[in-house]
Amino acid sequence: MNFFTRSRLIAPLVTALMIAGIAGCTPSDTTVVLTVAKDGTTKEYTMTQLKKMEAVDGTGGTLSSTGKVSGPSDIKGVGIDSLLEEVGGLEEGEAIRVEAEDGYSMTISQSQIAEDDFIVFDAVTKMETSHGDLTLLAIYEQDGEPLAEGSGPLRLGIISDEGTVTEGHWWIKWIVRIDVIDYQEPWTLELIGHSTASIDNEEFNEGAGFSFAEWTDDDNRVWKGIPVKSLLGLIDDDDPSSFNEQLANAGYEVEFKAGDDYSKVFTSAEIMAGTDWIISHMRDGEEMPENQWPLRFVGSNLSKGQMVGALASIKIIFP
Repeated sequence: MNFFTRSRLIAPLVTALMIAGIAGCTPSDTTVVLTVAKDGTTKEYTMTQLKKMEAVDGTGGTLSSTGKVSGPSDIKGVGIDSLLEEVGGLEEGEAIRVEAEDGYSMTISQSQIAEDDFIVFDAVTKMETSHGDLTLLAIYEQDGEPLAEGSGPLRLGIISDEGTVTEGHWWIKWIVRIDVIDYQEPWTLELIGHSTASIDNEEFNEGAGFSFAEWTDDDNRVWKGIPVKSLLGLIDDDDPSSFNEQLANAGYEVEFKAGDDYSKVFTSAEIMAGTDWIISHMRDGEEMPENQWPLRFVGSNLSKGQMVGALASIKIIFP
């Protein structure tokens, strides 16, 4: 992890999921709880249908960003590999994007799944340890009971026959959708200002500790990403927790630069006025098209030439 602590990335997500849990309810036999899709083939599952599939069980637990171990517990669910077989399987060069009810998502490559490439810890010492075969699954039962509202009805998890403890951020709560996508190489967004930071693709997809925002363009395409001011707040002063409006009012410039060095510069006054300006990583629920991948700067009152695609860095230029 670069500039961010895991607690900063995960805490807002946990809060959002707990709030959502208050309004949650036990799914009925006809309620679709999970959708799995690949190349136009889509399968929808109720909880009853999932429980009729071959069950996978084992033990698994989590190590949180604060060092707390939960479990290992007896876990039961449906193997992700079984769900993917229903839509054509997962091939080399592909990945799965697992999405939660609140829009939070995580991408896991085929190679990571095939090679069991997850860090495993000893439940007592909390030290990294070797491991045997791991199984990624959609969990619907823990210690013989349905998942609590704060976690389910479905949750991503990792189990083994050995009481495996893995990093808690893999255990996505309230999963509702799994999409097979083309795997994209890892990328990093560089942030330069009073301080510097970098956000890799995993951190950005997790929200980097912020709430995602959306903007709809004139063609009714929906762009999703992180507000520009939230990212600038990480590097405009010594406090990465908030955007410094006083500094912005005093005046500076912000440069948005693509990987091929194409760039556009805006004043801090323009940034302040751009209330819906975001750095987008998704358009209409999909990753950026190839000519704009991985990120694009978008928002209202911006020309197409100002919306820098293939964004690689954001730099604050102080007077």
